[in-house]
Amino acid sequence: MDWIDELLLKFKKKMLDVSLKRAMATYLLIAIGAVLILFAVSMAVSEKWSTLLSIRYFGNTYGITTNLVWTEVDMTLTDRILTFAVFFVQSFSIVIYSIAGVIVTSYLFYKNKLSEPIEILKRQVSYIGNNELGYECVYEGKDELGEVCSAFEQMRLTLIENNKRMWNMMEEQRRLNAAFAHDLRTPLTVIHGYADFLTKYYPTGKITEEQMMENFDLINAQAMRLMNFTNTMKEVGSLEALELNRKYMKGEILLKRTEGIAQIMEEMGEIKVSCNSMLPMDSEWFMDEMIFMEVLENMLSNAMRYARSKVVITLEGSVDDRELYLYVQDDGEGFTKEGLKMADRPYYSDQKGKDDGTHYGIGLFICKFLCEKHGGSLDLANSIDGGAIICAIFGMK
Repeated sequence: MDWIDELLLKFKKKMLDVSLKRAMATYLLIAIGAVLILFAVSMAVSEKWSTLLSIRYFGNTYGITTNLVWTEVDMTLTDRILTFAVFFVQSFSIVIYSIAGVIVTSYLFYKNKLSEPIEILKRQVSYIGNNELGYECVYEGKDELGEVCSAFEQMRLTLIENNKRMWNMMEEQRRLNAAFAHDLRTPLTVIHGYADFLTKYYPTGKITEEQMMENFDLINAQAMRLMNFTNTMKEVGSLEALELNRKYMKGEILLKRTEGIAQIMEEMGEIKVSCNSMLPMDSEWFMDEMIFMEVLENMLSNAMRYARSKVVITLEGSVDDRELYLYVQDDGEGFTKEGLKMADRPYYSDQKGKDDGTHYGIGLFICKFLCEKHGGSLDLANSIDGGAIICAIFGMK
């Protein structure tokens, strides 16, 4: 009987891809056919028994079952039950077969076409309601319910994508807020350093009027930088939206700006900061000063956290003057193997530097982003003499 099981299995698989209307029509036609066949067979069998009983008690086939039931013929109990059964089959079998056909057809139709996809959809609704989006909604059938399951699966994938997008937006906002807080801290610290410097040395007469005005200019530059930065943060929704504001700057101005930051940072800490420049004083560099200063301050702050006693800043240009190199080297322990790979990623910290509670692990990440925004890159290395070297490259195109 394996061929029957195989035939039924093929029929069931074929019905999976048939629409609900066609499947229902097929099941009904099969049920009607089965009812008619059963009724015909039952009538044929009951007719034979009716004929046999008529011959037994009347000697001919003239007597019918109904007469046999209600006549006063002396019949055995078995023949009387058999006669009543024949009468019942001839009278009510069509009704019984029809009712049984409806029940069986409904059961098989629900079991083969509706049960599995409905259970899948119920489970999927429960998963989605609990925000459990890792469960696939898969149904092999290609009927209407299969399309509904496919729609649920597409909805699940869309929800996952939307959640990822939302998470990325939240992460980007977190990065933006952290960058904002981080980048406000450095210029404010520099301004504070300039103010302390003036407060300490001006009353004693150790600084000239020209030096005092120069410090005021540097404080004003930092204040303007803060204003520009806050205005920029109001206008942008993410770090990627920052736009370059390039202008030509002479090598002499770049060195002066660098030395000014180095002087203040040195006075604020216990680390000696020196500056070297290989740029011709009259050379011109087409760059964004705010981005250059931002990268310099972040690199210098990072280096002073790890340095033992000194930090060296070097400015250098490429042979074709298409790139400006900013090197910051410290005499600390240098990068670990992990640090060389991870130090320029957001929120990374190896906890080996001097931790004053203001390090968030995003300084070098911001440097890398700003360098790439400026058409360059950020390279990390260890010096053969010990300590770390960070090279910020600024593209001049």
